[in-house]
Amino acid sequence: MSNRVTAEAFKIKRVKANDLHFCIAFLYQAINSEFGFAEECKIAFENLGKEIDALNSDDIKTLFKDGIIDIDQTDFYFFENDMLLYLDYLKVNKNNDINIYQNFPNLFTEIVQVSFDQGGLVILQRYGLQIYELYTAEGKYIEGPCHDLDLLDKNRFLFRSSGFSPGFILEEYRLNDCPMTLNTYGDFDMPGCPNIAGRDRIAIPYENALAERIENFEVPKNRMDVLSILDDCNWVTSPELVQYYYNDKDLALKAVQKDMLAYTLLDSQLKEDKEIILMLVKANGIALDFTSESFKADKEVVMAAVTQYGCALEFASEKLKADKEVVIAAVSESKYAFEYASKELKTDKEISNIINNNTEFKQLKPWIKN
Repeated sequence: MSNRVTAEAFKIKRVKANDLHFCIAFLYQAINSEFGFAEECKIAFENLGKEIDALNSDDIKTLFKDGIIDIDQTDFYFFENDMLLYLDYLKVNKNNDINIYQNFPNLFTEIVQVSFDQGGLVILQRYGLQIYELYTAEGKYIEGPCHDLDLLDKNRFLFRSSGFSPGFILEEYRLNDCPMTLNTYGDFDMPGCPNIAGRDRIAIPYENALAERIENFEVPKNRMDVLSILDDCNWVTSPELVQYYYNDKDLALKAVQKDMLAYTLLDSQLKEDKEIILMLVKANGIALDFTSESFKADKEVVMAAVTQYGCALEFASEKLKADKEVVIAAVSESKYAFEYASKELKTDKEISNIINNNTEFKQLKPWIKN
């Protein structure tokens, strides 16, 4: 857990987009970008017939009035360290206005995803569009720009860039090291990794205030506080709670029952504890996907999962997909689990009778035989 941080680690600032210098810098970055709506911005800018440093507020509103973004409703995010470097540059180059916007720090329009793992990771949006870049909490560039970018569990992220990289690329980020490519996938063959978008959140206030956690409880002072909070809290994956339950089995049992994403934050030993796995899948059968191959081949675990969520059969081992007792439990909970049964069991009369009792499902799956 030493590589997991709190919100204060994110050196990000937020300002209203009403400062002329920020707006011009934003435009400058857009028209000089090779990824996104640069060409559209460039044409509108050229039609004004002015140099970039000669623009005024009315010019900016004219450029953005056609719906690229609503500049009056936009916030800009930037990394504090980058802005400090920019201010240092201005001190040395007070009269050099021509390069002022070339040195302006990158401006972002939204925080898309956050992970408190590995010292902190954040996906930021550029230009108010589906253009994403991945950074560390302190502003070190990792990946992007690209149109698809998601943070996953186990320090992994999945992205698809344009042109030169067909399909999706799965990489693992390692603190103070370069990301390691784990696999590549076609557009319709992506891995079923837990997406942590709903796991960690931060709020960046305006001006100079610190980043804040989005939580609904007071920070716990001890283990007893955590027990109480877990009983009545809907943000189980807060780092303030994780630091207590990640290696505490009794607390972990409560956490995974409340929120299956809490399992992704446990230490390696508890992730292999069968009692915790059973609690996890009894509460959320789909979480079988998160577990190791040994549990996907464990009949007791798989039975618990498919009884709660029939389509968890998808994640069971091939042997258990061919186990009649498991498949009956799965299709009894959800007829759609039939799709994941072994080829042999799809012709089993008892299982077919369960399926054929549902006429709507039969119409959707005409290949089912009586």
